[in-house]
Amino acid sequence: FLIRSPEKMVSSIVRKTGDCPPFFAYDKMWQFYQDAIALGQQPVIIDADEIIANPQVMLHAFCKLNGIQFREEMLTWESGPKLGQVILPGTWYDG
Repeated sequence: FLIRSPEKMVSSIVRKTGDCPPFFAYDKMWQFYQDAIALGQQPVIIDADEIIANPQVMLHAFCKLNGIQFREEMLTWESGPKLGQVILPGTWYDG
């Protein structure tokens, strides 16, 4: 799970849309977490601020927890749409 401070998330949405939707599906996210626990999984929870502060350390730790081989090229990518990527409407990508 990638989490973000609710204050930062709401202020970002308001800055982009000029409005604050009344519902962010926190109950659904909590249910996903509970479902994973019920299935015997230990969900990985990552704070977005920690990734921003130290991307290499955080990505390396994430890879290790998930049995993925870390590669330096995971830390950079070209901007723009990617094959198979869902493109959201509006101004979500310039924030």
